Amino acid sequence: MANPLNFLNRCLFIDRENIGELFRYLINTKLTIKMPDRVPGGVTRSFQALIPSMLILTLVAGVQLFMTLQVELSIFEVIFKVIQQPLQGFGDSLAASLVIAFLNHILWFFGLHGTNIIGSVIEPIYLPLIEQNLAAFQAGASAYDVPFTVTKPFLDTFVFMGGSGTTFALLLAIFIVVRKQRQHPYHQVAKLSTPAGLFNINEPVIFGLPIVLNPVMWIPFILVPVTLTIVSYVALTTGMVPKTVAIVPWTTPPIISGYLVTGGSVRGVLLQLVNLTIATAMYIPFVMAGAKAMTAEINKNKAEVNEGEKIS
Repeated sequence: MANPLNFLNRCLFIDRENIGELFRYLINTKLTIKMPDRVPGGVTRSFQALIPSMLILTLVAGVQLFMTLQVELSIFEVIFKVIQQPLQGFGDSLAASLVIAFLNHILWFFGLHGTNIIGSVIEPIYLPLIEQNLAAFQAGASAYDVPFTVTKPFLDTFVFMGGSGTTFALLLAIFIVVRKQRQHPYHQVAKLSTPAGLFNINEPVIFGLPIVLNPVMWIPFILVPVTLTIVSYVALTTGMVPKTVAIVPWTTPPIISGYLVTGGSVRGVLLQLVNLTIATAMYIPFVMAGAKAMTAEINKNKAEVNEGEKIS
């Protein structure tokens, strides 16, 4: 075999889809245990799946044994070398971080939990990167000299402040725009959403304002995180701000998180303040448009009610 890893790469196509198809095929053959009609359906299906499941487990174990004997690598090591290492190399790039920021917020706009959906993809890529930064920092390297810029704390701390969409800045923009209209629905939603927003929990504002399927808020909700990703990436790669060298809970409030993830640097806090200022300024025109439209709708509804009362 000229290159065992090429063959192993082809072996990785024994994935969930193909395993599912194989199981579907086997369960419709005679390689199943038949039970009498009087047996409950749940028990019958369990026995029917027994032999196909054993055959599939044997097949997968055989692939694992073959790889171990031929190249002395487990299937997990092969996946790491063939898939995860190249992805990690791409992951520490501005392009990858922009794709993540964009996809995350597109999903949220349609009411899907973008963070959870893409989390299973990005965490295996970005958690090892922050672990390597942490190891280098603990070994005596400066936070400016650790190898990786884009990590999970990079996104959580400098981009997703207040949650996806940097909605902490949205709350600030609302308080600025409707500061004199305390009974305005925007002000009420912001007031109720702020305690959770301090800990990067933003479902109250995403579904309460709402942002989901809201054409007015769609543009800044996507544009703000993309802009902050670029600003933060430039700040870290040019050495203006230390790179991330600590893992903190995603619920750590802004300002505190910026100080901690950069190894105790005030510059991390300053970058967060700059990003919040940029994001708030970007949100303000759209909040003004949304608040104005909602005020007009409220006044229209009141006028219709008053007209109806006069007629009656």
